[in-house]
Amino acid sequence: MIENAHSEIDVEDLMRRICEVVAQGKGQLSPEQSGFTTFMTTARTSITSNGRCPQNLVALNRIPENKTCIGYKESYSLADFVGYHDGNFIRSAYRGILRREPDADSYEHYLNLLYIAQISKVEILGRLRYSKEGRALAVPVQGLLKPFILQTTNRLPILGSALIHVKTMLRLPTIVHNRVSFENYSLRQQCEQVEQINILATQIENAFLHIQETLISLTHALETKADNSRIEHKMQVINSQIHDQKINILDQQRRLAMLLEEARKRLPEPFSTEQLTKLVTEEDHLLDAFYVSFEDKFRGTRNDIKQRATVYLPVVQAVMAVTNKAPILDVGCGRGEWLELLQEHELNAQGVDLNRIMISHCLDIGLDAKEDDAIEYIRTLKSNSLGAVTGMHIIEHIPFKKLTVLFDEVLRVLKPGGVAIFETPNPENIVVGACNFYYDPTHLNPLPPEPMSFIMQARGFGPIEILRLHPYEESEMLKEGSEQLKSIVNKLLFGPRDYALIAYKA
Repeated sequence: MIENAHSEIDVEDLMRRICEVVAQGKGQLSPEQSGFTTFMTTARTSITSNGRCPQNLVALNRIPENKTCIGYKESYSLADFVGYHDGNFIRSAYRGILRREPDADSYEHYLNLLYIAQISKVEILGRLRYSKEGRALAVPVQGLLKPFILQTTNRLPILGSALIHVKTMLRLPTIVHNRVSFENYSLRQQCEQVEQINILATQIENAFLHIQETLISLTHALETKADNSRIEHKMQVINSQIHDQKINILDQQRRLAMLLEEARKRLPEPFSTEQLTKLVTEEDHLLDAFYVSFEDKFRGTRNDIKQRATVYLPVVQAVMAVTNKAPILDVGCGRGEWLELLQEHELNAQGVDLNRIMISHCLDIGLDAKEDDAIEYIRTLKSNSLGAVTGMHIIEHIPFKKLTVLFDEVLRVLKPGGVAIFETPNPENIVVGACNFYYDPTHLNPLPPEPMSFIMQARGFGPIEILRLHPYEESEMLKEGSEQLKSIVNKLLFGPRDYALIAYKA
């Protein structure tokens, strides 16, 4: 029986291979697929609780094997040895008579002589027993001496041939009897082998019938499991939608309560300018809940955003030494991933954003954040008071006139040596500029890096670095074609999807 060298079976791999066959359809399987797949199915369903496969998965009768080698005894008979054949006989003769394994040369020599019938088993046993080494050990072998002398005599010239003829004539009746007996024995063995083969064939047929039945059951189970998986996926989508709606409803309730409170204060008197302004301002927050859900869907996970932002840590940390650890302001801080990363590195940072729900989330996780318009908030700050101002995917939301105002105010509040970092989608990548940029309906226009660098220099910033970020994985890029073609296509379609302007105040 073949034994598996691995102590455990990979159940998931078995299931995967079964599913591949089931996915081919419900048509008739080929014999090869049917045999292999049904065996794998039975193996899967027969796995025990500890993850091992039982050895009696399909038990078949075995034909007895020949004996391998003789054991050690104090004395032997000739019959103890002649039952072994070929190499097993040579090893048994050495082990029994000389008490050791044969050396390679002797083993090959005697084995070749046996194959070409130049020597008999009795002669080999006699040569070993009556050699110098054999006489020294003197292991008794009953019934060996007489046949060894007779067979050795047969090797003598002339006399040996005469003795062989005489002996053959005397043994002729015995030879005929033995031949008939051998034929009868062979016929009996043949019948037993046919019977054994028929039994094995029946066992195999029964085993495969059982395996096919198990495969049908498992197929139904897999189909049921697939249906359950689809239901679970739909439930996850529904739960996500319920969560988004819950946030939206809570926000609507809060704003409605505020409106009712303001109305209660003034009725029956007319609304004041301040109250009307407050009511109109609420219109700006109608889509707050929607944008939170949008960010969760399309921007990426919190950990992904934090990982991408680590590229800016060395820049900010270097500036802190120049500006005496002046505070950092993140405009459009959103869900606060960059603020959280700065806090983890013990840097003094504050965020500002118009989205009330995002600000509430930042405050809930212990971040310093303020609900306000970025430009209006920066105008309240003193000149030369900040070490860095950052904005991740914010400038593409701002009209050009306001954007120049933002740059002017950022330059004013930065300390000499301070840095402004603005990250935005990179339209040099055609897929981004023509498609992905417009995923967000609040985006205005793509902003190419070179013109944006010129604008910041024109507003008074000193050295400006353009840092291109987030290209596609190399495995997704074009691999075929000329080097020039691959270079152009990979740059335009698979190049950096974002870039950052890193501008310093001289």
